[in-house]
Amino acid sequence: MPNEVKYLCSSIEKTQVLKWLDSFILKHRLVPSSGRVVLGVSGGVDSMLLLLLMAELKSRGLFKEIVAVHIDHGTRAECKAESELVASVCTNLGVPFRSVKLQLNPKASNFEFLAREARYFEFEKILCPGDKLYLGHHIDDSLEWSLMQQFKSGSVIPSLGIPLKRGAVARPFHCLTRKQIRKLALKFELPFLDDSSNMDPRFERNFVRNEILTKVEERFPAYLKHFVHRGNQLALKLAVHCSTNSQENWKGQANLAGGEAILCRSYLNKFEGSEEQIRRTISRLSNQKRGRIGNQVSKLITAQSNGKLGPMNFSGGLKAYMGQGSLLFLSKKDEENYKSLDKKWGEELERKSLQKARIMTLGEIEVLMDGLSFPYLVCGLKSDFENYCPGLKKAHPLLPEYCRVALSKNYWVQSLPKLLVALRNRTVSPENLKILIP
Repeated sequence: MPNEVKYLCSSIEKTQVLKWLDSFILKHRLVPSSGRVVLGVSGGVDSMLLLLLMAELKSRGLFKEIVAVHIDHGTRAECKAESELVASVCTNLGVPFRSVKLQLNPKASNFEFLAREARYFEFEKILCPGDKLYLGHHIDDSLEWSLMQQFKSGSVIPSLGIPLKRGAVARPFHCLTRKQIRKLALKFELPFLDDSSNMDPRFERNFVRNEILTKVEERFPAYLKHFVHRGNQLALKLAVHCSTNSQENWKGQANLAGGEAILCRSYLNKFEGSEEQIRRTISRLSNQKRGRIGNQVSKLITAQSNGKLGPMNFSGGLKAYMGQGSLLFLSKKDEENYKSLDKKWGEELERKSLQKARIMTLGEIEVLMDGLSFPYLVCGLKSDFENYCPGLKKAHPLLPEYCRVALSKNYWVQSLPKLLVALRNRTVSPENLKILIP
């Protein structure tokens, strides 16, 4: 290791920052189960300090492996210099380095969104099961994002700020402010490059940072401290605090019969807080700008929580259907596929008898979710289920023929997530259940 890097590490050891970060990462369970951390490193001060400190923590045994990934947007003259800087520091630190170049239009009206989507897409290709992606977002970034969400949405949870962790993504600098990071970088004589686009008023985050918060700081110097304390208290009340919520609340997945689904892991109708994930899904599938769908997302979540089934129409022919703890987004082609499946499953159910139903334990029923398609309907005898999980009284709009046949044969028919929620709420659950699946 070159002398300059030894000097930096020697300086680090004289501070409390590593001890502070180590404690924060362990407390909030940010250590990847695989032991491998992927670092998003832009060349700016935040990510360069992240690279340096995570390399030091790795050398102390907190991680098995780290790899730095630089995303070159190719939209500014400084991009090449940033990539070269990150590569050089990685070489000095002995950290594996990868660079990915994107093809983006900087004049696009939704450039920020497109760039973020492209970055995450590239990161996901590099991540392996059990890995974590560490990003350099800090407390100031979280406040800025919180304000932007409050200006554009009436939902409470997004106003808490950028999540400390969501899925494989984690942000260990959520315990540091922008000023602290810059002070540390200068103390360690760490090279970095400032992004000139951070002064571009076209971008919302720059307007909030440069026009609003500079004035707030002058009058209310303790604003960041109060933001953190208020956010932690509110998160605990809403049961979304990272210390009590170790896994992502929602998961997106390809639906076997077509389209994309988002499921609440608890199968409850609680999608408040998933707005960003829903917006990203809709924007990707419909090519609709995010600014135009904020109100529709709020209406979708409200409708889902009220037990509505849909569909709700979005641009580009995209439709959203709702079910217990689940949302499904379908294109016109996917919807046509469902019509064919509905007819096929209805005809099969006409020929089937509940005598062919599978006798299953609760654990086996939960595993069924992996092999079913939205809205995850199953059939059974009314006498087995109706007392604690009433069946559908009318057909689901996505599978009208299948439901018509089930109801005409006087079968109990309901979504599997709704059954699972009902079983969990029972003091004593039946040991075996007869289930008929499409």
